[in-house]
Amino acid sequence: MNTTTSPSGYGDQHVPASPWDIGARKPRRWIQHLYTPIKSAIEWLAALSLLILCLPLMLFLALLVKVTSKGPAFYCQRRVGKNGREYNLFKLRTMVKDAEKTSGIVWSKPGDPRITPIGRWLRTTHLDELPQLVNILCGHMSLIGPRPERPEIIKELERRYPHYRQRLRVKPGVTGLAQMLLPADTDVAGVRRKLAYDLYYVDRFSPMLDIRISISTFFYFSAEVAELWSRLAVMKHGKHVQRILDQLEREEPMPTDEETGMPSPNLIDREPATASERPGPILAASENRQTAESTAR
Repeated sequence: MNTTTSPSGYGDQHVPASPWDIGARKPRRWIQHLYTPIKSAIEWLAALSLLILCLPLMLFLALLVKVTSKGPAFYCQRRVGKNGREYNLFKLRTMVKDAEKTSGIVWSKPGDPRITPIGRWLRTTHLDELPQLVNILCGHMSLIGPRPERPEIIKELERRYPHYRQRLRVKPGVTGLAQMLLPADTDVAGVRRKLAYDLYYVDRFSPMLDIRISISTFFYFSAEVAELWSRLAVMKHGKHVQRILDQLEREEPMPTDEETGMPSPNLIDREPATASERPGPILAASENRQTAESTAR
């Protein structure tokens, strides 16, 4: 069996070769070796430019986090980088202070009560990840690469997926192939599919693939920002309409079915009493199909 040597001092010495090391044509290794330092230089300059442009926004968001919830605006968390080296990842705080004191180290799930209202918006727009530009300047991360994970969680993932360690052959990234195509991890069982995308990138990263991921990230972020502004543009009027509806509801409550003379749901959904009331074969088939589709959903 082919084996891959793990980074020195991090876990077992050998793991099986990646099962995803097949399929699409891979770039030649010498191209990847030549491209790696160029990629690092380009991403460092890009991160510096973005940090300068986004610094006023980042400081404003930090102030917003600080005044809307207790605790620091920024926080750092240990993550595992290239070759198993741990580092401090910087983010804007999106959860309540000391969120893991009672829950322990767990992934965030939809509807997580630990997330603050501002934090929920920051996570949706991914603006909480702006401080990671500093990690890129420090050499801990790349703009594009597999998502970094916490050391406590990696230990569990390595026991279940022996190839997980191969993600550490490159620097982790703020964005990447898996991040653009799959939702965030919420449990161990959902990691396997994202691992396949990460290993695909590790084996096949190239200038063209990085350009495609960059374009995808730009449009993804633009769509999130556009949706936000589309809601903000009319939110004032929507709140005004809602206030009117609430006032009307208090002054004149919605009439009941008995008051309006509408038949009750039991009468509407009852079985046809006579053959003339029963639907024909075409309508019956349509109703059966709709029922089956509703059940499938």
